[in-house]
Amino acid sequence: MRLNRLLLLALIVLAGGIYLSLIARPSAAAPARLGVVSARLAPGSSWPVAAPVTLTVQFDQNVLLASWQWLGADGRPVPWAGSPLPAQDLRPQQNTWVGRAAAPPVPGTYGIQVIARAANTSGPQTFTLNLRGTVVAGDGPLTRGLVYVHGGNLWLRSPDLRREQAVTYYGHPGNASQPAWSPDGRRIAFIRDRGTIDSGPELWVINPDGTAPRAASTPTAGHSLGYPVFGADGTLYVSESRELTFQGVDLGDTWDVSRVDLATGRRTPVLAGALMPDVSPDGKRIVYIQQTINSDGSVEQGLSVADVDGRNDRLLVAASTTATFYAPSWSPDGKTIVFASTALSAPPLRTFSLAAPLLHGGIWDLWAIPAAGGTPTMLSPVQEDLPYPRWAPDGSAVLFISPTGIWRVPAAGGAAVHIADYDEHSELTIWAPVPRKAPILPGASRCFSETGHCLHGIFRTYWETHGGLVQFGFPITDELNEDGRTVQYTERARLEWHPEYKGTPSEVLLGRLGADMADARAATGEAPFQRTARATGGGRFFPETGHTLAPALRGYWESHGGLPVFGYPLSEAFQERSPSDGKVYLVQYCERNRLEYHPEFAGTSSEVLLGLLGVQEYARRYGQ
Repeated sequence: MRLNRLLLLALIVLAGGIYLSLIARPSAAAPARLGVVSARLAPGSSWPVAAPVTLTVQFDQNVLLASWQWLGADGRPVPWAGSPLPAQDLRPQQNTWVGRAAAPPVPGTYGIQVIARAANTSGPQTFTLNLRGTVVAGDGPLTRGLVYVHGGNLWLRSPDLRREQAVTYYGHPGNASQPAWSPDGRRIAFIRDRGTIDSGPELWVINPDGTAPRAASTPTAGHSLGYPVFGADGTLYVSESRELTFQGVDLGDTWDVSRVDLATGRRTPVLAGALMPDVSPDGKRIVYIQQTINSDGSVEQGLSVADVDGRNDRLLVAASTTATFYAPSWSPDGKTIVFASTALSAPPLRTFSLAAPLLHGGIWDLWAIPAAGGTPTMLSPVQEDLPYPRWAPDGSAVLFISPTGIWRVPAAGGAAVHIADYDEHSELTIWAPVPRKAPILPGASRCFSETGHCLHGIFRTYWETHGGLVQFGFPITDELNEDGRTVQYTERARLEWHPEYKGTPSEVLLGRLGADMADARAATGEAPFQRTARATGGGRFFPETGHTLAPALRGYWESHGGLPVFGYPLSEAFQERSPSDGKVYLVQYCERNRLEYHPEFAGTSSEVLLGLLGVQEYARRYGQ
């Protein structure tokens, strides 16, 4: 018994010693808080709206992940499209972290916060840098050029490659890809992947200046949408994945091409077993990659052309299980189709990077084939990672983007020429029309030394009988061919010849320049362009569009041609600064023009003038 008591006492003493030892042992030192050694912005500290900005940060510890985000004057993230601008990635580069993002979409002064996770901590740390930058309006938003993808966002670059601006500001999860210009250059369709488990890639549209982004069509559960393209008439097409089975065995996904109703998002199938469509310049035919999955799981691909309704399908390049195809594209004259392919024929002996075969199973070169059929010929042995070729608007060359840069291949073929730096693979779409002369209209002419241009035939007659110089201004171009139609720009309008209405008052119509501008602004939610239910301000109300023609402008509208000349009002009257002289006027948008009230000319024929929409539209379309 005594021995047992001694053992128990010894155990108690030992346990007490261990406890005292544990509570007396000093705890491990807490990890030091992450700090920044240096940080800098480039280029400089002032940038145009949406221009590219690079942040370089050096931390005082090893970092696993890092990102950065713009802050407004209130210290909060900057809003865009109803949500805060998301953080953008920083990536390790030697002993620093570097990130490229767009300057905020609104002029102002901004700060920056960094979110980083050090190697010896369990969670991220957020802190504000001692850096500020100023965003200015600059030369205004780009309206034409090359749209491509960088860092999961759409970017627009001017045709001369000198200016660059962001179109979207998405962060992770989610990204934008596969952009496609509309034929009038007023919208860009693209695929957006929200990056969540319960959503697949969706079809979206957005204005080139980044306004009015919206989902145009969402896929069936478990499916994906991809590779949108517009036809010449503005019809939008998209590829949609579809599960393929054979005798109960899942063979994988195939793709179909559908036509999209932009008003409802409804998709109507056009071509089965088809992906990556491109519509001919005349809007009548589609080239696409034909894909067949055999019962043994092997995939055959070929290149096909069909009418836009899916009929009269014919193979251009026979289907094969060895060759693969990518990104077919029509030439501007509709005579040639360029595409990327692997293993179409035995390649000539040459050196190449291992990146392409390791990532995508082969060397991708550019090929061309007559749209009417024939033998494909190698346009250029570019040996790139999934080159996405697109024609220059004048048809002189084919451009593509790769992780090694932006490249140009002559239309006649030859070596690719490096024209700009770039560091990612990207799809590419180009909208930068060049003026194309149309035959001179028959009939009498009237020339104007003020601009050096003439009106001919039925354009002259319409101009002289519908208001002349006051109504339309001087002609600023000769006859042009736009999408197969003869048009001519004056300072205030675009005349369009419609031979299908020959001998009727509709043989010459005015382009809907006011509608094009008003529709884009209505989509952004701008107040004057939203419909109203009743008359405002005692003017003339039009229930067809939900707008009231202001009393100060109504008399001019009614006495100078009314509905046939101006169309319906598409906005309320409001104060707007003129892009022509920088002054503020009471204006109202109609389908075919913009009415401007000039009180300085009260009581004269110039009290109401038409906006210089012809000048504005020509500059937007042709950059001149």
